[in-house]
This record gives sequence, C-alpha cells and structure tokens, in this order.
Amino acid sequence: MRLSLFSLISVLLISSFPARELVAEPDVSTKQIIAAWNNHASRIKSFEYRCTQLDELFLLDNTGHELAPFGPPTDESSKNRYIEIGLKQELTVVSQNSKRYLRVEGEFWDESKREVVERVSVSAFDGSRDMAFSDGSDVPFAMGAFQRTKKQTGPFGATLAYFPLLLWADTTKYLEFKGYDLKTMQIVSSANLVSSGGKELIDLTLDPGGARYSARLVVFKDPPHYLVQLNYIRKGKRRIALDMTYAKYGDEISSVSSWDYLSYGAEGDLRNAIKVNVKSCVVNGNVDENVFSPKFPVGAHTVEKPADRDGEDKFWRQTEKGLVPMREEDYGRLPEDIIGSSTSISSPRQFGIAFTAAIATTVSSPLR
Repeated sequence: MRLSLFSLISVLLISSFPARELVAEPDVSTKQIIAAWNNHASRIKSFEYRCTQLDELFLLDNTGHELAPFGPPTDESSKNRYIEIGLKQELTVVSQNSKRYLRVEGEFWDESKREVVERVSVSAFDGSRDMAFSDGSDVPFAMGAFQRTKKQTGPFGATLAYFPLLLWADTTKYLEFKGYDLKTMQIVSSANLVSSGGKELIDLTLDPGGARYSARLVVFKDPPHYLVQLNYIRKGKRRIALDMTYAKYGDEISSVSSWDYLSYGAEGDLRNAIKVNVKSCVVNGNVDENVFSPKFPVGAHTVEKPADRDGEDKFWRQTEKGLVPMREEDYGRLPEDIIGSSTSISSPRQFGIAFTAAIATTVSSPLR
C-alpha cells in the first residue's frame, strides 16, 4: 500500500519515539494554539460532507489458500498470514450543534458470514432520539436500535467513519472527549518541519492522562493550526496514525479534503487502513432538520434501549403507519409462514450495529 507524503513524514518523526527533548517555544505558544482552535470551532455552526471511502482490512489467513482463507489452519507456517480486503463505500456526514447524521453505503465485512456484503448503515441523533440501523439486499429486513434521550450523545460518537471531521470542527472538544488534558500539551519542535505545500509545522505532544494512549500531533504553525497528523502511541509503539489535508473554503475557513487512517496491532502489524476523499462539502449552510430524524425501513426490527439502568428493552417492528410492538422472542426471527419454522437469522451486532446505553455507532469491521 502506498503511503502519502504526510505518512512518510510521520514515519520519520516518530518511527523510533526517542525520549522527547522539549525545545524553547517558538513565536506561538500552546495557549495560543488552543485559543485558535476554539476560535475556529466557534465559526463552525454546521457542516455536510460527502465522501468516498476505501476501508482496507487485514484479516488473518488461516489456511494460506486464496479461495478459502478462513477455514481451519492447514499448517503452522500459514497461521500468521494476512489477507487484505478492500471495502469501497460512500460516506455522508451532517452535523449541526449536537445533532448528527451518518450514512455509510457500499461494501461491508460481515463477520457472521465471513464475506463482503452490500449494506447501508445509518446512525443519527436529533436532540431527543439516538438511533442506528443497518439494511442490505442479502437480509430479509433491516435491524436497528434506538434510545430516547436528550443527552448530547452526538456528534461525538466513537465511530472511525468521521472522527477526523470532529477533530477539524472542534479540536479542543474532541481531544478532551477522548480524555486528554490540554494543559499537558507541549511543543517538541518546530525546526525544519515543512508540509508538502511549503507551510511551516509544529510538533506537539500530549500526555495520556485519562486517555488510552499518549498523543503526538503535527499542526500548521499558522492559525487556526489545523491538524496535519495525529499519532496515538502506547509503550513506545505507534498504534494509530491519521494524516489530514485541507482545501480553502471561503475567506476564513479551510475544509477537510482528505484523510488517511492507519491502525496497528501491538506488534506493529498493520490491521486497518482507511482512505477518504471528500467529493463535496457545505460549511455553515442551511441544514434540513429532518435529516437528523430518519425513519427505520418498513419491516425493520428494532430494540428500544431504556433511558435508565432500571428500565427494560422494548421491541418494535416498523410498518408504513409507524412502530408496532413485537414480542422479544420474535425479534430477529423470520415468520413461520416464510420458512416453516421460527428461526433466528441474526443480531444487531451481526448486521453492523453496536448500540450501547448512550451511543449508537455504525461499524464495518470487528477489528476496531
């Protein structure tokens, strides 16, 4: 897989992760960087991005046979080989204040079938309901989940599909959401760091604090100090790498034009690579409020998660007139008049939906 220029810079910057030697701060301080991030965030009222996404998974090949890579291992030498699977997807992200909408359509990896399938996965939060569902031509009905809540669960959901856009929209808020204390941010170097476009860069570090990893950031030296690279590091090894590029949007804002995401295993083996190119974007435009309240497809089976821990799950089926209650034992089962007996076909997680007590998140791979 070809690495971008930023990826190559990233490798040079932190391939060995030596003990950091802090340098005297240049003509910009960390306080000024954070203030510029916050000023930029105050300008972003809404955004809508439409993108193409190539999601490359590196799955363990247990047989060494290209036509049947997921059967039992045939010999010891083939146990640690990986098969690369590329998933082509269309990505739509809409955000306005705490409301969000995410739609991913195209190829998904179905862990239960161990094959690539065509699916559409949607999640949304409209200020009073958090929901998600997945549907596809290979399944008899969509499956989903929702929760009635006024908590600000979105747009800061834990999804890989669009977190770079959250970093762009409000860098401070996202980093704090991930557990970082920005008071620990320090400048490592700004000497001889230049982007491919000739712009000066600053290398920053963040202590883990409440986060899982320490962080190494590279930002533009000029305000609003857009993030060029983000690297999560654990035990001296890079576990996640993100490269971002931008395009001018109006007089005071640049929009994201692409990003590359790489995740690594504990031994440094590449597990997942995501390449996203932005086709179009609208910043601070008029947003149709209805986009944040999508309906489940007719026939969908849904589970309503309780608003508190003492509540119980409720089960519904979507009809043309609205949601109607269904028995828990019928949830995820085909009716007897279709197959002759009531048989369970799947579960929300197998359909690409992971719904926690607070956040509905679309996923496409069990490796994340």
